[in-house]
Amino acid sequence: HDTDRHYHLTDEWWVVLEGEFEWRLDDKVVRAGKSDVVYLPRGTVHSIVCTSAEPGIRLACGARDMEHVYV
Repeated sequence: HDTDRHYHLTDEWWVVLEGEFEWRLDDKVVRAGKSDVVYLPRGTVHSIVCTSAEPGIRLACGARDMEHVYV
């Protein structure tokens, strides 16, 4: 499942548990696979796409009740 472009008012990071993902930012693409950690500081506009043939699982870590601001 792809996400729409958005940002957060707090920092966010993820741990990829299964599969592969792309974090698509305004000026670059961050690719991550199993056991990789991705960190984005607050205000970074991004979308996330699972790019592996198998389903991907990612653990998102951030603030409690973290709001998504869609652009």
